Amino acid sequence: MLVDPSVLFNNTTTTTQPVLVFATRFNSITMITSLLVYLVCTSLLYLLLKFRNRAIGTTKRAKSTFYEIPGWPLLGELPSMIINRSRNLEYGTIKALKHGVGFSLTIPGTRIIDVSKPEWLEYIQKTNFDNYVKGPLFRNIMSDVFGDGIFVSDGPSWKRARQATSTIFTINTFKTIIGPASERSMDGMAELLKSAAEDNRSMDFCDLFFRFTLDSFVQMTFGEDLGEEKKGSPSRFFQGSIPFPVAFDHAQDQLDFRFSMIVGWQLVEKWVGSIGKRLQASCRVLDDCAYSLIDERMDQLNRNVNDRETVCTDLLSLFMNALDERGGSLGRTELRDAALNLIIAGRDTTAEALSWTFFHLLMNEDIISRIRREASEIFGEGDSNEHRVTYENYKRFTWANAAVFEALRLHPSVPRNTKTAVADDQIPAGPTIQAGDL
Repeated sequence: MLVDPSVLFNNTTTTTQPVLVFATRFNSITMITSLLVYLVCTSLLYLLLKFRNRAIGTTKRAKSTFYEIPGWPLLGELPSMIINRSRNLEYGTIKALKHGVGFSLTIPGTRIIDVSKPEWLEYIQKTNFDNYVKGPLFRNIMSDVFGDGIFVSDGPSWKRARQATSTIFTINTFKTIIGPASERSMDGMAELLKSAAEDNRSMDFCDLFFRFTLDSFVQMTFGEDLGEEKKGSPSRFFQGSIPFPVAFDHAQDQLDFRFSMIVGWQLVEKWVGSIGKRLQASCRVLDDCAYSLIDERMDQLNRNVNDRETVCTDLLSLFMNALDERGGSLGRTELRDAALNLIIAGRDTTAEALSWTFFHLLMNEDIISRIRREASEIFGEGDSNEHRVTYENYKRFTWANAAVFEALRLHPSVPRNTKTAVADDQIPAGPTIQAGDL
């Protein structure tokens, strides 16, 4: 049988063409994939070699007399910092004792340099103050809660807030605002301790002091007790959970977590959605409480323009007046930031100082006896309810003051701080600093 070659050829072409097209496309995809894998592997190998003992995004420094801690490839010391986040002060102290002050370490994008010498700190915080700022890293961590307040801002904003804040802390402020607020909170704490003693209950003094100082500084700042307890009764801050202190505590816990990671906390909050949502909820509670009291105080001040001194019964009112006298704006957001920064400034530092003071006192009964004997000599006989420590007599309590100062010497309330270098610098007899170093 004869077969037409043209028919055979056409049928073959029609049948095999899709197979050839598929094979061509498959080969193209394979080549592209192989090329991408090759590029990724090559790039990763290059990065691993370049950043084999330091974090990505950091520079290799010239040979220095100060020790540079080698870290993980690409990650630097970030894994160690995360592992030691619950004991970061001890972690830093151990490194300083092992390698000497002036050591440095890296995390992705940043080099951290230890400057734990008094003369270096003086140079950074005084001599060349303008070159060292809180910087974007600090602001990104803190601004969700504390806005653009004195503990977050830099430059003119910081100077303006600092000047306004410094004017409100006077002898008269201590006598009329700080003293009465502290006494009221102390009365509540004394009742709680008396009740615990009668019931033979144990007390967490650290937690108690944090509640005490939060209660005190909320009253000083806002002139209100957010516990809404009946007049004359102990503050509910000592009795249970109420929105403002719970939100404040959680917000601080989340900020501590951010500081422990330094970088990458945004991804964690995004991946674990509940963390970010809870922080947002806490910030809303803080905003609602702060703004409601700010609006109330602004309304009172506006109604009493000619007699503002009678309305200024809290630090917030004094701060509003200080800004007004300087021609500044009485914006709600600025006042909210100022109020929360005032609370954080006093709450943690005072609570930590009290906790460490009592920690050492309870191990030194002879010092407790001396403090009691001295107080009896100062107050003499009489109704114990009238025995108050005041601005006029507090310096007479020699042993009590000595105990507090010694506790602060051993356990500073703010044992570490961070600054970001604006420009390259050389600390006298110290490490070389590059712009962006922490």
